[in-house]
Amino acid sequence: VIFEDCSDRVQWCPLWLFLCFRLIVTGYVTGWLIAYITNRAFVNERKGKTFIFLSVWVYMIFTITLLLITFNTCKCFANKLLRRRQIPTHTETSVSSTPQVSYEEDSISYMEKIAWFLYTVSLTMNIMVTAGYYTAAGASFDDFDVFALHIHGINALIIGADFLLSQIPILFLHFYFPTLLVTVYVMFTGVYYAAGGTDHDGRPYIYPLLDYKNDLGKAITMAIVVVIVTPVIHCIFSVVTILRDYVARRYDCCGCTDHASVQSGSGEIRHTTDDNYS
Repeated sequence: VIFEDCSDRVQWCPLWLFLCFRLIVTGYVTGWLIAYITNRAFVNERKGKTFIFLSVWVYMIFTITLLLITFNTCKCFANKLLRRRQIPTHTETSVSSTPQVSYEEDSISYMEKIAWFLYTVSLTMNIMVTAGYYTAAGASFDDFDVFALHIHGINALIIGADFLLSQIPILFLHFYFPTLLVTVYVMFTGVYYAAGGTDHDGRPYIYPLLDYKNDLGKAITMAIVVVIVTPVIHCIFSVVTILRDYVARRYDCCGCTDHASVQSGSGEIRHTTDDNYS
C-alpha cells in the first residue's frame, strides 16, 4: 500500500525489479482467470456452475489483489523517480536526517486498507485451498488439468513468492479476515443445498466433504474444522512475517531492505515506509 513518503527500498531486491515481477505475474494470473472462466463457463461441462467453488472465489480475489498491489507499486516507483528529479544536487543526506514516521492503522487510506485486507485473505486462502485440494479433496498430480493446476498450485507459488519478497505484514490480530471469508462460504454451501443447488454432475453438494444430504454430521464437522484451521494458517504466516523481516535485516546482501520495524502483533505499524506495503 502506498504512503506519500516512499523509500527506495523493498525486501531483497530493487524496487524496479520487484515492479517487473509484479507486472509479469499480474498479467499472467489475470490472463489465466479469463481463460478459466471462459473455458469453465462456456466450453466445459461446468456451464453455470463455475462460481460455486471456493477455489474460484479465492482466485478471483487473488487476481484483484494483484491488480491493486501492482498499481500501488507502479505509483511508488513513479513517485520515487519524480522525487529524484526534485532533489537539489547540493543537498547532503545523512542517516540521522532520514525521516522515521510512525504510521498507525488509522492513518492508512481506505484504498490501502482494502489492498492490505485482500492480500491478507489471499495469502492464507490460496495456501489453504491448494493444500486442501491435494489432501482433503483427494486430488492428485496424476490427474493433470492445466486450469486446476493454476487454481490449485501456481497461485500458491506466486503469492508465496510475493510475500517473501515484499514487506507486507501479516498481523496476528487480522486472523478474522480469511476466517470471515471461509465462514461466509460455508454458510453459502448450506443455503445452496437448501435451495436445491447441485454441482456440475447434478449431485446435491458442491464438495463431497460438505454433503449435507447424505452425511450431515460429517459435513458439519468438516465445516467446523475448516473454520478453525483457517486462523491457524494465518497465525503461522504471522510468525513467518517476523522471521522473514528478521532474516532480511540480518542478511541484507543487496542493500535493498528497509530496516524500519513492523510490529506484527497488533494493528500498529511503526517506523515503516510505503514500499513495505507495495
